[in-house]
Amino acid sequence: MFSAIKRFSAKRESDDLARAFARCFQEHDGQVVLEYLHQHVFFRSTDPAQTDAQLRFAEGQRQLLLFICQLIAKGRGE
Repeated sequence: MFSAIKRFSAKRESDDLARAFARCFQEHDGQVVLEYLHQHVFFRSTDPAQTDAQLRFAEGQRQLLLFICQLIAKGRGE
């Protein structure tokens, strides 16, 4: 899978990647997946009994989703 990724300059690679993310999530199915991820990551409640590791894991998921959303916005020219 990763062997298909070509190496470009950092700027071009970043722009190409952002446009690829925007294309992946522009259709109905992509929107459904993105909405599911938002519901699963942002709108879940935390339990006071959660361990530090569980909280860090949840924060990592949140950061990854924010990164994906930033790439989508960049790819759409927003």
